[in-house]
Amino acid sequence: MDDRAQPGLLSHHRRATPAMYLGIYAPLVLLSISIVYPFYYYLINSVNTELIKGTPSFLLPGNYTLKNYQVIVANDRMFTAFVMSTLRTVIGTVFTVFNCAMCAFALRKPNLPFRNVYLVLFAIPLFFSGGLIPIYLNFRFLGLLDNFLVYILPNLFSFFYVIIMMTSFNDLPVSLEDSARIDGAGYLRIFLRIYFPISLPMIAAIALFAGVAQWNSWFDTVYFTRSEELETLQAVLLRIIKQSSLGSFVQEMAALQDETMHNYLNPEGVQFATMLVTVIPIVMVYPFLQRYFIKGILIGSIKG
Repeated sequence: MDDRAQPGLLSHHRRATPAMYLGIYAPLVLLSISIVYPFYYYLINSVNTELIKGTPSFLLPGNYTLKNYQVIVANDRMFTAFVMSTLRTVIGTVFTVFNCAMCAFALRKPNLPFRNVYLVLFAIPLFFSGGLIPIYLNFRFLGLLDNFLVYILPNLFSFFYVIIMMTSFNDLPVSLEDSARIDGAGYLRIFLRIYFPISLPMIAAIALFAGVAQWNSWFDTVYFTRSEELETLQAVLLRIIKQSSLGSFVQEMAALQDETMHNYLNPEGVQFATMLVTVIPIVMVYPFLQRYFIKGILIGSIKG
């Protein structure tokens, strides 16, 4: 398009002043700093030796030490919890996404028998819950207490994910399925070869939601498991941030490694280090799924 055909647009851009740009970008910069700074604060104080004296750092630590991280890495319980959190996140995400995708693929068809009944039944748990005691008794009856499957089976289905997937599947041309049916493909093959690959951006977005939910979950570990082998990283974090048990935890870890560590270790420093170790793995996953995530969350907002 010829720039001369838009004199109003060009004149509008010429009238932009530095004050206007400052008014636009300054709030964005402040918002970014408010989001990033808490992580930076935790980082510098997790390596700050002056924290023992009750002097936290706000910009740069006076003296550095990695003793807090050495305590975490050398702790077998932390390593076991990290492995357990990774396993439940990977396995739970894969099964949740695949199960919800198959359910959405079936529910998208208007001629499915009792479709409206299924939708109503699936929507009820979004608004009402049976409560902790019935859930606990149900898990005990099913043999899920103190069982790794308590992390997987209760989270296999999410109607919220199903609704998003149904929207994505409905946007695909019906002719794709009709052509595959004429060629003799069954529903499972149509789902695996056509709908699932084409909807990869939406699948990646749902996988990110499910993965973050699995990684951050601590409720099921605290209430439905007892053995240390099933303890997750979030449950360990919850335990050691309690001031009543944190001091003994630090002393125990220091005694197992080196008595000189008492000169560097501080309960709050261990808290900061543990929080960073807990958050960083899931944050590192996001850049790899970012382009799919952006496309996935826009599903249904733009037609064409």
